[in-house]
Amino acid sequence: TSGSSDGTVRVWDLTDPEAKPLVLEGQGGVYSVAFAPDGQRLASGGEDRTVRLWDLTNPDAEPRVLVGQEGWVSSVAFAPDGQSLTSGSVDRTVRLWDLANPEAAPVVLRGHEDAIYSVAFGPDGRLASGGWDRTVRVWITRTESLADLVCTRVWRNLTLEEWRQFVGEHAPYQSACPNLPPGEGVVTATTSTSAPATPSETSLSQT
Repeated sequence: TSGSSDGTVRVWDLTDPEAKPLVLEGQGGVYSVAFAPDGQRLASGGEDRTVRLWDLTNPDAEPRVLVGQEGWVSSVAFAPDGQSLTSGSVDRTVRLWDLANPEAAPVVLRGHEDAIYSVAFGPDGRLASGGWDRTVRVWITRTESLADLVCTRVWRNLTLEEWRQFVGEHAPYQSACPNLPPGEGVVTATTSTSAPATPSETSLSQT
């Protein structure tokens, strides 16, 4: 597949390279394309600040449009399990979209000091982003992986305040060290507190 500044995405059949490609239109300049692991979905990102999800089993259908980036989308990538999609932008943010609930606000990852030009998932679900600030940042996107890392690094459970700061209020609290008592402020059977509001933006841990 290829994306172009002419506003089209073209999908070529490599078993018949002389055949005309499937042409998907409607985005403006396209800067990045990526296939889902199942090969049946295609994501594209472009200068109109959107990510578009195309169903290749029904190419005449309108794509699902994911909005939120504040600059043109430079790179898109699917997670290995195909359940989430990430986009990088010149607005200096990486956004993580839950494809099981595409109407939900994405998780927003901040830290780059300049435009982001590439994003990629590792086989273990970690996410890498590279930008014009000359850095590559590696983000832990799976809460269970982050919990394991916390226990091996600090040998105690996070307090509720630390969990919200470093993991995010979008994720339910987990004990990183199940054999140790929960951190300060965590709701237990003998305490109660009001549930925090879920923010539209949050940050996951980066290493």
